[in-house]
Amino acid sequence: MAAIDGWSDFHHGDPAADLAWLTLPTHSAFATAVHTSYVASRAGADKWIMQRARFSAELDIAKWLLHGLDTGQDTIVRDATDMLNTLSDRVSTNMEHALTAPVTQIAENPRAS
Repeated sequence: MAAIDGWSDFHHGDPAADLAWLTLPTHSAFATAVHTSYVASRAGADKWIMQRARFSAELDIAKWLLHGLDTGQDTIVRDATDMLNTLSDRVSTNMEHALTAPVTQIAENPRAS
């Protein structure tokens, strides 16, 4: 038996959005275990789920920035800008650390995460 606690949002929608937090580089071992369980428990599981989750995570950073700009909250704008800069630094130094894998990598390995 396994359980996950501490989730703060549930909805009926794209499971990739629910899994987006798993795509951070610090969660890679856990993400692999979750992905393995997901695939094993569903016939015809979405083979792109983790790729879509990564993209969702990247979009969340942009949404956070837009929220800060819309509400005029400089703290949020600085936080989101720092997050985007961190992502840019991680990607520019090593594409393996990118949240979204390059298209060429996807074509070679659809399970790249």
